[in-house]
Amino acid sequence: MKYLENIALEKLSSFVGDRIIGDRIINGRIESFSCKRAGEDKKLSKVIDAKIVEGLSNSSNARSRSRPRSSSLGDLNSASTRRLLIDLIETLNASFPDYDFSNISPESFVMDDVTAVAQRINSYLAEITASNPDFLESLWRTIDEVYFQVIRSYAELVVSIPRRCN
Repeated sequence: MKYLENIALEKLSSFVGDRIIGDRIINGRIESFSCKRAGEDKKLSKVIDAKIVEGLSNSSNARSRSRPRSSSLGDLNSASTRRLLIDLIETLNASFPDYDFSNISPESFVMDDVTAVAQRINSYLAEITASNPDFLESLWRTIDEVYFQVIRSYAELVVSIPRRCN
């Protein structure tokens, strides 16, 4: 997992970092990473995959191994679903190096429609447009250039579900 520098994303990220909007504080970051595994990432991905497979085999005592172990990301018996989970974990680890997300569960994520996510983001950031009317257009144009060539082919987005503080 490697952080990919992008000046346009850095400008947008600084604009939404620690921004006070009415009674809310937005602390956002917009970053891009490669998902190519090398060195420590490769080792970690093998460890996490082995943990997931072990968990599947332990849970198969209660049910048939051939039945799908469904999660919010898909069937964990599928190598592609496990790879997606591992990519998400490695992205979180790269984004927040002071934390270890290796044990995060698949239920911490949901698959979501790109349009629905964009609408929620637009709603959350609507007040920013009062001081910068071109912000949302610039945001989506930049993200489109960097990310959506790949994401559109899947027509879904994975969203992390943060824990709520009581």
